[in-house]
Amino acid sequence: MMADIVSSPEHDNLAIELGWENRNFLARTRGDSRFFGDTDGSRANLRGFIDPTELRASAFFSPDPDRVRVVVGRKGSGKTLFLRKLRDDVEHNPSVIFKGPMRAHVREAEQTQLISTEQVIRISHWFPESYLTEVWQACWGRAITLAAATHLLYDREVSQYVTTEAREDLIRFRSLMGGAKAARSPFTALKGLIEGARSGQALMRRLNNPVWDDLETTIADHLQGAPPLYFVLDAIDEDFAYAPAYWLRCQKGLFYESMRLLRNSRLGGRLHVLISIRDLVFFSVFQSEHASRYIGDSHVFVLDWGQSSARAFLEAKLRRLPRDLTDGNRVDSLAMWLGVSHIVNSLNEVEDVTSYLLRHTQCLPRDIVVFGNLMGAALKASLNPVTTENAFREVVSDVARVSGLQQIRVVANQVIADEIPGGAAEQGYLESYLAVREYKATRGEQVIEIIRDAEYLRIKRDRLARLQDAGRRTFDAPDLATILWQAGLLGTVSESGQVTFFSMDKLGRMRIPRDVLEYAFHPSMREVAGLKPLGATINWLA
Repeated sequence: MMADIVSSPEHDNLAIELGWENRNFLARTRGDSRFFGDTDGSRANLRGFIDPTELRASAFFSPDPDRVRVVVGRKGSGKTLFLRKLRDDVEHNPSVIFKGPMRAHVREAEQTQLISTEQVIRISHWFPESYLTEVWQACWGRAITLAAATHLLYDREVSQYVTTEAREDLIRFRSLMGGAKAARSPFTALKGLIEGARSGQALMRRLNNPVWDDLETTIADHLQGAPPLYFVLDAIDEDFAYAPAYWLRCQKGLFYESMRLLRNSRLGGRLHVLISIRDLVFFSVFQSEHASRYIGDSHVFVLDWGQSSARAFLEAKLRRLPRDLTDGNRVDSLAMWLGVSHIVNSLNEVEDVTSYLLRHTQCLPRDIVVFGNLMGAALKASLNPVTTENAFREVVSDVARVSGLQQIRVVANQVIADEIPGGAAEQGYLESYLAVREYKATRGEQVIEIIRDAEYLRIKRDRLARLQDAGRRTFDAPDLATILWQAGLLGTVSESGQVTFFSMDKLGRMRIPRDVLEYAFHPSMREVAGLKPLGATINWLA
């Protein structure tokens, strides 16, 4: 199986959508998964991919994984893989019941029950923005309650612990369950709740039915005699990038509900919900009045990758290379694998090969795996150090371009989401914003063009103002710079010349800082938008 980020039709389409329909580019960016494995955490070989204990100094290592209930990170940071590792550990405990398979193992019938971006936007248009998070928390709470009830009734693994009296007690609530006669996942239950409502008023009438509280109490009573029940909710992260402004509230509501259940005195030890959310969602939580509750909470685990953790991950992957792919030698560093330790960069400065690689990526596991698969294939064709050095430059360039294109699509989707007028869902023209490839491609190319106009990787405050003006003229986007900041494509430059990108280490700075004189684009924008380099030391804050 081709394993790099653009080897699937989805990512081939990404390159095509954003103007890179080029046979040579697409051919080059098909790596060999024998080297570093699969970039999709739902498909990767869990036991062979990495041992988290090798990464004690990295973002991927948790000192107490049994306590983790919320995994936070960007796309490509390893959220799904981390949840799979937690699941693998828990499933070996015969005293618990684990439900909610990862994406790769979700039954086809269940995949169709995941809520869509269109449904998320429709709900968002029904309520004031200030009220949306509460609405979504209520939706998720009712869906999880309904799912737990149906498992107590119809899942043999759980129902064996339910007495006849308890079963009759639960059947009283069948009307809330929509006539369910089989165990439902929280995803299925949520979609049923949403599809059954034709307006905001109708949805609130259903959510506010006082009988829901009685059902939750009844479930808590009957779970006391059963092993702890675990639900994994990971798949909602997949569509986040299609409309971040709308999905953020949905994920934020799920976060609050999972923490509420965790702290419920009766349910907390019996019903466990493991979730993954985007870093932007968690940032938003820390901007709220509830922030103090979650500072240092051991149940929340942040996969905040930076240069040091990415370097540790790279070296761990190199140590695990099969000997038949390394001429029988153990490889401990990138320099050892390449046979080249340093490289002259675009500023004619000598730079070690690992720093050069990481500087051109988002420092995510996904980027490292893509690089390893591409580089491994290239090394098999290299004949001498000169060839290897040139191949390394080409591979890093391809990784940077693909990584940059990924983030450009995130930016374009955010812009499109901001442009969707109220009532679009009800009037039946929402798909014209979400599903038309040409529209997405146009927006992506327009973002690239605005960035290209900056000319250089580093810009002054007045040039940033021009970028903002271009964003307003082109998209009516109020703050294109912040959208680029959140996507990791635009950072700030300190007086000492260090460049800082968006990071979980900067809680509370969801909007790009305005108190600096100079800004910098991510080096991948040299490949995507043709920006000219200027010297800068990157500070990855991790």
